[in-house]
Formats: sequence, C-alpha cells, structure tokens
Amino acid sequence: MHRFLHLLGSLAFLCSTRGSISEVASSEWYRDVEAEEAACPRVELLQHAFSRHNPTPPQVWLRSGVELRELSETFYHVHIPKVAGLSFGLDALDLLSEHGRSFISREGCYASPGKPDPGPRDRILLLRNPAAHVLSMYNFCRYHPAVNQYVKSVRNKSEPALPDTFDEWLTAWTKLQSQGWSGNMTPSSSPVSRSPVELALRKYRKDTWQAPPFAMAPKQELSGKDWPLLDGGGTIWHHVHVPFSGYTPINFQSQRMTCTHAMHFPEEINLTLAIDNMEEAFHVGIVEAYQSSLCVLHAKIANALPSFCDCTDKNKWNTFSGHAINENLGGQNDAKKITRTADMSKEMRQKVERLTALDQKLFSAGWARLVREARWVEASHGKKVLCDETEPPRF
Repeated sequence: MHRFLHLLGSLAFLCSTRGSISEVASSEWYRDVEAEEAACPRVELLQHAFSRHNPTPPQVWLRSGVELRELSETFYHVHIPKVAGLSFGLDALDLLSEHGRSFISREGCYASPGKPDPGPRDRILLLRNPAAHVLSMYNFCRYHPAVNQYVKSVRNKSEPALPDTFDEWLTAWTKLQSQGWSGNMTPSSSPVSRSPVELALRKYRKDTWQAPPFAMAPKQELSGKDWPLLDGGGTIWHHVHVPFSGYTPINFQSQRMTCTHAMHFPEEINLTLAIDNMEEAFHVGIVEAYQSSLCVLHAKIANALPSFCDCTDKNKWNTFSGHAINENLGGQNDAKKITRTADMSKEMRQKVERLTALDQKLFSAGWARLVREARWVEASHGKKVLCDETEPPRF
C-alpha cells in the first residue's frame, strides 16, 4: 500500500498502475518495476533541482525575430490536461533548473496558477491537435485503471456513467453543447463521497502538491480547505461535478487560456483573448512537434542547442530521449477502443470538429508561432529544428 500511495503521489505519475486503487489498497504488496525505475529517480532529481539556488545573470531572448524580452526568474508551466504536460514539465525542468530558474507546473488557468501563487512569472505551455486531444481525454478516463476507479467512485449515482465508447461520449457531449452546457464546476473543499478511493486520493494528492514541481520549494504546507485551487484547481481530481466526472471536450484548450478559475466553463469563450494570451506567453510548444518545441525553448533559455536539435541530421535527431508519461493506459483488449484519430469515422470527426471549433483556430495560431520561432532559431544558430512546417492534419 505504501508503495502504491507513494507512486500515486509522485508527480501525478498515474501512468504505470496495473490494478485498481481498491485492489492495491487492500493488499500488502505492490510491485511495479517499470514505475519504480521511472518515477523514483525523477523525484530525487526534482528535489535536488529545487533545493539548490544558483541564480544566473539576466538574459534576453528574441521572439519571432522581433521582440527582445528579459528572462524571468520564475516560470509557470500552464499544464493543460492531456497535452503531454507531465513529459514537458520534466523536460523543461531539466533545462530551467540547470540555468538557475524556478519552475512550477500546475493544471490551472493561463491567468492564474491557483494556490499558493508564486507571484510574477513567465508562462510556458503546449498545445495539441484538438482531435488527438479529445481522444486522449476519453481514453484516460475510460482506460486508466486508477483514474477510472476514481471517476466511478465520485460520480453521483443519479447521473449517467461514462459512456462505454468514444463515439457515445462524443454524442453525449455534442448534445450537452447544443443545450448550452456551462457553469461553475469547482468542487468544494469537502469530499463528494465517502469512498475510500476519493479520501485516499485527496490526502496523497495534497501531500504531493506540497513539493516541486507543483510548489516553489519542498514541503510547502498546504491546507485541505484550499483543495478547490490546489495544483491550479483543474486536475482530473477536480472534475467531480462535470458530466461523467471527467474532462469536457468543448474547446478545453481555449477555456484554459481564458479562464480565471479552472473549473469555470462559460457559455462563450473569447477566442481573441485565447490567441492573444498564447502570443503573450514566453514559450508555446506543440505536442505534434514536441522535440522541435523543446529545441526552441533551449535556444531561448540557454542561447545554445543540444546536438539532437538538428532535424536535417537524422542520427543526431534520433538521440533525443525525452520523457513519455501516461502513454500506456490499458484497454488493449477492448475491440471498441480507438487509439488513433485516423480511425475515427466520418460521423465522429464531424462531432469532434463541432466540439473543438475554437481549439482548432487556437492550435493553428500556435503552430504558426512555432514556425516563426523555429525560423528564428535557424537564423540565430544555423540549425534547422523544424523540417516540416506544414500544420499537422486534424485526422
């Protein structure tokens, strides 16, 4: 049980759990060599990186070949759920801590990282192809053993359960969208159920959020009464009042770029503000060009590029060994499971396009920014970090 709860509490790494929470909690043993090898060294590295203080002189970077801007001492990673945030958080942390910068990663709004607020900070984030994003949302809630147990435990039994298929889930949310679904879905500081799953999860998430990268320093004391705003207030654990107790596919990325409270879902989202905020951020990467995005960040922070940041040299490019978190979620034996956007039917694609119309425009603007900055990197450092500038297809 101790091993499970330690894993559960480390960096939201719920990526290697093999059984359900109830199964593991009732047993005296828990063995997952893959999870132990992957997570434990990272925890030690995080604690080391955030416990040291090695400031470096201020630097400046040139965004898109136009704007000079001084590097901040503190960076806020706006972790939009299911946008490779855990992987990017760790890869960015390695870079930023090496150059004496402080870093927090939270699943909050662009405007607010929740409690405790670290004060002035520059923002970094990733965007993702909306079709792949909504598919990842569903598969995470449906097939991740620990998450699925939690979703079931907190659901109001008078409300519909999470649909068994991706298509049924899309249909349900398309109907909710047509009905104008919106509202403040912020959970209270008290549990919504007496389920041991929820109670255990709340305790160990709070313990985890007291340490980096969710806090500025190790052992930052948190209060349970602040649960609605901890880790930004927008994690999967906060979605207890959202239909099916999981993520919403209605322009979720645009919502996080414009909200002031992570669980406030307005009737209308200001796309202009979402794009303006995206352009204002210190760094915006794209999941579908993950390595290129990280290379651009290297150029901004270190004013230098690692050897793996030359896409014209495939041998060097392939030496990149970034993190890959939450890739294997289960459900491999479910014939109904869809794992690729290319496998979506025409009807599914139509529903996805309707649900993510704003996110598609935000993603296109984010891709255009990445292309501009990749060209700046090439002009500044003589290396090409984005060999294909064509925006990735939606499906």
